[in-house]
Amino acid sequence: MRRLADAGDPQGCRQLAAGLVRAGQVGEVEARAVNGDRYARRALADWLVRQGRIDEAIGQMRVLAEGGNPSASRRLARLLAGQGRVEEAISHLQRLPERDRSANVSGWLSSQGRFDLLRQLTAGGNTNATRELEWAAVKLWRATRLAAAIDLLTDIDPGCSSYDNLDTVMVNIANGWRVRRLHLRDEAIELLGAVAHPTLRRVRARLLLAQGRYDEAAAELRSLTVNGDRAAEGILSAVLRRERPALELRAFEHCAGDFRAVAFSPDGGMLATCDGNNHTIIVWNLETGRPSYTLRTSAWIGAIAFSNDGTLLAANGWGQAAVWNAATGEHLRDLGSHIRHGSGVAFIADRTLVDGCTLWDITAGERLLALGGGSADAERRAGQTSGQQAADEPAVGYGVRVVAVALGPDDQMLAISTETVHSDWTREWNPTVQLWNPATGEHLRDLHIEGHPPVRSLAFIPDGSLVAVAGDSGAWLMDIVGERVQRLGDRGGADAVAFHPDGHLVATARRHYWFNAGVRVWNPTTGSLIGELDTPANAIAFSPDGAFLATADEASGLVRLWDTAGWQSRG
Repeated sequence: MRRLADAGDPQGCRQLAAGLVRAGQVGEVEARAVNGDRYARRALADWLVRQGRIDEAIGQMRVLAEGGNPSASRRLARLLAGQGRVEEAISHLQRLPERDRSANVSGWLSSQGRFDLLRQLTAGGNTNATRELEWAAVKLWRATRLAAAIDLLTDIDPGCSSYDNLDTVMVNIANGWRVRRLHLRDEAIELLGAVAHPTLRRVRARLLLAQGRYDEAAAELRSLTVNGDRAAEGILSAVLRRERPALELRAFEHCAGDFRAVAFSPDGGMLATCDGNNHTIIVWNLETGRPSYTLRTSAWIGAIAFSNDGTLLAANGWGQAAVWNAATGEHLRDLGSHIRHGSGVAFIADRTLVDGCTLWDITAGERLLALGGGSADAERRAGQTSGQQAADEPAVGYGVRVVAVALGPDDQMLAISTETVHSDWTREWNPTVQLWNPATGEHLRDLHIEGHPPVRSLAFIPDGSLVAVAGDSGAWLMDIVGERVQRLGDRGGADAVAFHPDGHLVATARRHYWFNAGVRVWNPTTGSLIGELDTPANAIAFSPDGAFLATADEASGLVRLWDTAGWQSRG
């Protein structure tokens, strides 16, 4: 290496300098640096930095930088900035041609957490530093270092037009704090309450809205509007136009919020909410707005239902159903835990439970009927799925799971949608809704779905003439003879669907992360849109008297009840 370096070979010089430093022969490196070996000088500067001798390292890099080496100038600028000599660092960079100014001192300061120096530059009007300060604050906010983020953002010039959407960015991040971390919103609201910066006050107002604290949000926005904040004026106008729920339940205080279903008791006095992946059911007393009790299950929950007389509550997830006393929450019975399919659940009037595609006698705990079991059609279907199925296993057997069920009026018809789960856990969505007679187990017909499944939710109109289908590719009303009647809207799919008890309204819902998130209410006769709610929802249900629509939103962790009177008058 010495022979190559002495001959002036650049690679030899670089490798020799690095090897000498690793061998501890720093004296030879110094001698070579004095003799004009720039690679040795760079290696020596790096060694001095590691030794904490920063001023000496700066001296070595200054020699190289003044010799016209752009890389050395950028390295020198970073060293100077790290010592707080920010203006000197920037002056070195400004001497370079534009194409060589790849080192952003402000960015480097941000990456090193030197926010004190960034603030100095920001105070001096450095636009790069202001931009880096904002980005750094957003990163801190995303990392839930709320106080540090808010402290940095107080240096942002509220009159700078490039930061008009900063409040939107921060609120969008906060909306991503799912239920287990929603307490952070309240913490942020409290911290922002001590800040006068208008952008941060808009953030506070919008977080108040997300937490359902509407009056406080409106007061904050009015205060900003009086002081000439046009952005706050626009938000306030939207808030005043927005419909307010009749009741709001802070479910995030009691569960993780992975809402899969909501169900009213027959008398309308209780509302059950299902936190599927977290094995939790909360039964709310709607008179007090507080939970009556909380149930923990051993399995994933996909559906819940009250019995027709209101005495029982059932839940099901992938064939593992359970039944409780609806008044007390006392566990009564588990059903079908050995079956690997089915997440829908419904009660039939004679104390029979539909668990996916299986019917059970609740009192005796005995299986009454497996839809398709024993028929030729069942054997064909079973052969396509498992190949080894007992005669009493359902037609939709191993590998095929029921994802939604709906029971028609007078328990005369049952609608089922399914998916096939393969051994590698890939899914194949079945493009039909199956109609069955639950009394006899007769397969009536299949309703073919337009577009691409999966189907997320099913519902019968009260007179039994239509089935509403909600899926990722759309929402439809289909008559029970298999002809599609009406597509509901043209803005993508839906996650849940429900009919009003008198059948003159049908509601669809979409979760928060879809572009068409929200709740929409339709006229089932014409397919026309009657009303919209600016509230994403995973699950919805009309109250038995039709006076309210319940919506459950996993993003906010709130369960809301909306007055339906306005829609009924327009319907």
